[in-house]
Amino acid sequence: MEAVNNHSGIKEIKAAVTRSEKVSVKTETQSAKRNYDNVVNERMLDQLSYRLKTAHDVDLKFSKHEESGETLVKVVDKNTDKVIRQIPSEDFLKFSSNMDKMIGVLFDETA
Repeated sequence: MEAVNNHSGIKEIKAAVTRSEKVSVKTETQSAKRNYDNVVNERMLDQLSYRLKTAHDVDLKFSKHEESGETLVKVVDKNTDKVIRQIPSEDFLKFSSNMDKMIGVLFDETA
């Protein structure tokens, strides 16, 4: 009887290892896809920036908004260095920040 239980235990261990390997492969595949997507996105942004520079005398500048951590994209006139458009806009960033604060007040307070 003990040999049957031992054999059953080995099957369970093999099944667990197989599940673990599948999860590991899936995680690695997802990570590789994210890396590939990031490279593709960077290339697309480089191409877009180049086309904007050559066709419209504008440049794209990327940065992080300090408060929210949001990625900012600024379309800048190359000749004057003036910001033509910012995405997301300052108004949206202020609105978003205020909404986060309101949600914090509503849900973080204890009764």
